[in-house]
Amino acid sequence: MVTLLKGTSSSWSSTNKASATILKARKELGTFRENLENMNLLSPTLASLSDEISNQKVNGGAPAREIFASGQLIMLTQRLARSASEFMTPDGINPEKAFLLGKDANTFYELVEGFINGSDMHKISATKDANIKEKLIELQKNFAEYNKNVNSILVKLDLFVDAKKAELQIF
Repeated sequence: MVTLLKGTSSSWSSTNKASATILKARKELGTFRENLENMNLLSPTLASLSDEISNQKVNGGAPAREIFASGQLIMLTQRLARSASEFMTPDGINPEKAFLLGKDANTFYELVEGFINGSDMHKISATKDANIKEKLIELQKNFAEYNKNVNSILVKLDLFVDAKKAELQIF
């Protein structure tokens, strides 16, 4: 009987510690979910605007480098959406997707900024076409909101990983 009580006490202590970890992160976990939902809501807008910009670049006879970069924007919107949706797995947070999400968000930002202001790194000129520039500014505005959600998640990644580990320990 004493052995049984010691085993139960040990399990209880472990579960209690894991519960405390989750409860400590309760507010951030709610924000985490909201961030992912916001990213999923913004993804179609980013994709649509990127597609419009690319089409206008192609139809306007933009240089090949700019057409390629506009195609990258489209591809990145797809990868960002996929990384956000595959970020959480039943076993925890996928660190590869977290890394890719941050990397792709940075590249997307650099390309949009490059189209607006020019970029030596990406070898693209600042867009002069008023219609395309208007779409780029709209894309920049929407992406700023998206990126705010990405950064909010990535800056607290360790906290989310610990909470997921605690959840698995309880179950």
